[in-house]
Amino acid sequence: MEEIKVEDKGINSLNKENEVYLQYFFDDINLKLNIYFELISLNFLYEIVKKKVDNDTTSSFSMIDLIDENVKIAHLIQLFPMLEEKIRQLGEKKNIFTQKELNDGVISFKDPTSILTQIIGSNDKRGKKGFKDCGIELFLYLCLYSRNALNIRNKCIHARDYIYGDRLVFGLKISLFCLLLLMD
Repeated sequence: MEEIKVEDKGINSLNKENEVYLQYFFDDINLKLNIYFELISLNFLYEIVKKKVDNDTTSSFSMIDLIDENVKIAHLIQLFPMLEEKIRQLGEKKNIFTQKELNDGVISFKDPTSILTQIIGSNDKRGKKGFKDCGIELFLYLCLYSRNALNIRNKCIHARDYIYGDRLVFGLKISLFCLLLLMD
């Protein structure tokens, strides 16, 4: 997967001291997100997203019922294909090719990370404003895919984090919010 390299994206080139500050920045984001999302009802957020998914006639996705906040890993994992589809749709709206040709001539979808990094790194998005105009895409990238930040999708899929207890609930809330950001 393609990782955003901070020094390639308009932030001052990093030395060891800057790397420490950058890690503090990501830790601060993580702490603030934990605090903010603790205040949001899981059932409320889940039901909003579930209704939108159920009412989306252009998609074949449906969501598992959440009963009495009895959260299972399946509640989180079911969101990843939906998020990837929405990220591809976002890429298409931004005139980014969401498919690639493999060596054997087979056409395959680009992974969502490369689509998001293309949007974030595109000159028309960054320009003189830095990352100001790609806040949603940057939020999605940092929460779902960045090794430097939450990386919810990859840590969950590879059973390193977000698989039980409060961490699972936190990962589910963030992922639901990310999906909500991508919905019309």
